[in-house]
Amino acid sequence: MAGPQHLNFGTVCTLASHTRGFAVRNTLKNCILVTVNAGGVEELNQSHPTSQVIPPGCVGGFGITLCTNTVQTLRRTLQYTINGQHTYSFEVAANVCPVSVNLSKEDIEFRYNVDNWDAPLEERLVMFNQNNHLAEFRWESTNPAFEVTPRNGSIPKRGSFTVTVTWWPTKGPVDGWLTVTLKGGAAVGRKVKCRGEILEGKCAIKERKVDFGIIPVRMPQHKLLTLKNTGRSDAVFQAAVGELNGGKLSCIPNCGRLAAGSAQELEVVLDAHEPNACESFIQKQQQQQKKKKKKKKKKQKKKKKKQKQKQKQKKKKQQQQQKKKKKKKEEEEEEEEEEEEEEEEEVPKISSSSSSSS
Repeated sequence: MAGPQHLNFGTVCTLASHTRGFAVRNTLKNCILVTVNAGGVEELNQSHPTSQVIPPGCVGGFGITLCTNTVQTLRRTLQYTINGQHTYSFEVAANVCPVSVNLSKEDIEFRYNVDNWDAPLEERLVMFNQNNHLAEFRWESTNPAFEVTPRNGSIPKRGSFTVTVTWWPTKGPVDGWLTVTLKGGAAVGRKVKCRGEILEGKCAIKERKVDFGIIPVRMPQHKLLTLKNTGRSDAVFQAAVGELNGGKLSCIPNCGRLAAGSAQELEVVLDAHEPNACESFIQKQQQQQKKKKKKKKKKQKKKKKKQKQKQKQKKKKQQQQQKKKKKKKEEEEEEEEEEEEEEEEEVPKISSSSSSSS
């Protein structure tokens, strides 16, 4: 007795080794030698053992191991021989798929907020390997503004790996795609869409000057300022407080986010430590596109303008050439018509002379 007669591995991935058991029971009174001929099948040549002696009444087990780097629907017939004379066979089947990983995100949006003030911004992306084999990966980006660290590496079997996606606003456009390819994976890798939000905030402080007047030492004094978002989009702000001799100046809150058209009161606190004439400043900082990016945009606009001018000149030249060709053609047609008319006039003159002679 031997089995199973149909050994189905189910769905497996490339490069990984998968093993299933095949057993032979000896129902005879003597020992038998069983040999499994798996060496002739490339995908199954790692099977072990290839042969063994099975005592009477015992069961011998064979590990049928499948390993391939080809995506396919596999069906093979394996033969086994008893005592070198009696040959039997059983079927092996499997659906071999490419190596794949799952991603924690398929869209990453970078947004400035109170906690994320300075560029660049970073996001974490986790890759999960559900295969029972190491998954080697490599990341590519369509936009240099989005970078993945590390770009390549490996994920342990049935494990995970975290990469860092960084957005540099000054290096390129605000959107792009990241693609991860895997060794033994599909030809087209998994993609992640990236987008960055650049806030062109415009804020204004209503009060240009705050005068605390004469105040006592070691008794904090409070004044209010109004900060208004005069732009059309949300703005993230941060208050930069200047140095103050003989005291301390602070702003509450010192950072925040303002919706378009909204306003917020800022509390300015002055704590004088010693008698002195104090003077300082509070400067608003708002997130905008960098000067480099503006210069880059200007260059791009100039370049586009030049290209359009060249295209117009080229088009104009083509039109002039077409007009010349058309004019030339018309002149040639006129000449042909004139020649035809002359020929027609000559014909009746010949007939007239012949009639007079008769």
